[in-house]
Amino acid sequence: MVILLSLSAIALFVPVFSGYVLGLVMILIAIVTWRSGQFNKQNSQFMRFFEALLPVSRSAVIFWLSLVLASIGAALISDSFDLREARRSLGNFFVKYILLWFAYLSFWWRLGGSDRHWSVFSFAYAIVSFINASYCLMQRQLGIDWAHGFGAMLGENRLAYGVYRVSGFMGHPLSLAYCQILALIGAVHFIQRSTSNWVKFSWSISAICSFFVLFISGSRGPQVIALAGVLLMIPVDLWRKRGVLISLSMLIFLILGISFGVFERFFELFKSGFGGDMRLAHWTVHWRVFVDHVWFGLGSGTPKSAISTYYSAIQANDNIKLAHNAFLQCAADFGLLGLSGLIIWLTAWIRVATRMSGAKRVLIVLFVLSALGGLTQNNLQESAYVLGLTTWTMIITSIEVGTRERSIRTVENQNHLAREDLATN
Repeated sequence: MVILLSLSAIALFVPVFSGYVLGLVMILIAIVTWRSGQFNKQNSQFMRFFEALLPVSRSAVIFWLSLVLASIGAALISDSFDLREARRSLGNFFVKYILLWFAYLSFWWRLGGSDRHWSVFSFAYAIVSFINASYCLMQRQLGIDWAHGFGAMLGENRLAYGVYRVSGFMGHPLSLAYCQILALIGAVHFIQRSTSNWVKFSWSISAICSFFVLFISGSRGPQVIALAGVLLMIPVDLWRKRGVLISLSMLIFLILGISFGVFERFFELFKSGFGGDMRLAHWTVHWRVFVDHVWFGLGSGTPKSAISTYYSAIQANDNIKLAHNAFLQCAADFGLLGLSGLIIWLTAWIRVATRMSGAKRVLIVLFVLSALGGLTQNNLQESAYVLGLTTWTMIITSIEVGTRERSIRTVENQNHLAREDLATN
């Protein structure tokens, strides 16, 4: 258990395949321990955990079925449809939205039932987070790319204003940045909720490291969204008591960022041929695709050349055929049917939040940030992001359920002792 928790911390910083391997291990553990005495003893905690996340479990199945139905509809009306490609695409979606979810569902409920396991994961994550932040700083300055070998270097395409955009041990800078947003919000939540000073210290280290990586990342959208997330996580009472101090801290942060040039990529938005107008071209193309194929989309089995026609119509480069908008991407690929499934799946986080007390704010913030990120990037289709969202949601829920379970047992014990006192008197 301790080893698996440590590996789970590492999996949040490396390519997503490691998370899938851990999912397989979690399924094997669940099979072995399903009828054990340990499971029977903690059965009520598992059921509370499962019920708390039931809205996401149901919505994930609905989402995937909507993609299947949209693909079938697109295939029936399309002149050229690659069935093998459609199966591959739907299989990929099945793994990251359903199989991964239910595999992790069988494991993470155990975390909230043990203070020792919770401490192990907190410490392990803080250590890995510090290592990742140190590596990202070296990568930004030197361009090293150890994910592809100790002698590998990042390409010139990663240079922005003379420094490298960091991706850590992941493949793409935005994959790292959006995953670090989830880590930052999760860490801030646990700083607020933890009662142990050592655990609180560990999450403070993790939060600082995540914030630092985002600060130097060169990824514009994630920097803005991370700042919004941190502000949303600040309790209203703290705003009232420390509003001036918070505002002053933000001003100092902004000045430091400008001084060290970490925000200079924002000025690319005003230059022709860079991020701003290129996204506009992608949005225009995928909106037109959606309008022309409103019910089922182009379909996951339609040749990629089909979308090139839309880029040619607006005289744009089609080297990257992605929408840079998770909602437009889903609408163009799977039509209104698939988009409805995506919205049902994403809004499930709100329905889970309504069942919570201490974790309500953080789950709503995760929903808001995921939706905001989806407006400028395909984060909701990104395997690494889905893995991160799955993991952090389950960790947060497990600790919430575990805390609630211990509170219930404490009250029951107090009532039992009170009844015994009355009986003896």
